[in-house]
Amino acid sequence: MRIKIISLVIILAFGLILGGCNSIGNDTSIPDGMVIAENDLADYTFCYPEDWELDMNSTMMSVIGGGTALHPANKSISVMVLDLANPNVGAIDFWNEYKASFDGTFKEFTAEEPTEVTVDDNIGCTVVYTAKITDATYKYAQTIVIKQGTVYLITFTATPDDYNETIDVYNNVLNTFKFK
Repeated sequence: MRIKIISLVIILAFGLILGGCNSIGNDTSIPDGMVIAENDLADYTFCYPEDWELDMNSTMMSVIGGGTALHPANKSISVMVLDLANPNVGAIDFWNEYKASFDGTFKEFTAEEPTEVTVDDNIGCTVVYTAKITDATYKYAQTIVIKQGTVYLITFTATPDDYNETIDVYNNVLNTFKFK
């Protein structure tokens, strides 16, 4: 009888250990306080803070940081997917072509040099830039990853103050971003 009780305790403890581990594939854990963003139409997943709001459609998934009546949400992370016209273009070359379209869109646009990053074993680049839209200034971090002829634009948008306070959320999205 005593052996049965010990065996039962060991089985329950093992079940609790396994049940307490969350993952999103490829042995990546879901960080505490985050949930998985996934969509049957999307070929990727990522984690975002559980107090942020998920918005999905067929071409984009975005998460919006919580705000209050006095301080509305001024931060979001979006993932947009585009077909690549030229499959021989790398992420930095894509950025150089893409940023040319910003001239007529943004006022007071300034960008840092792209830095190389790896997202789920795929090499891409991240560009940090600031732009003024109407009278508001926003700071962006945009990661560009190209995989099998598809461009993935993972973009963090925030006011400069919110940017500095929540850039870690964006880094968690990048660290948990997985292709299916």
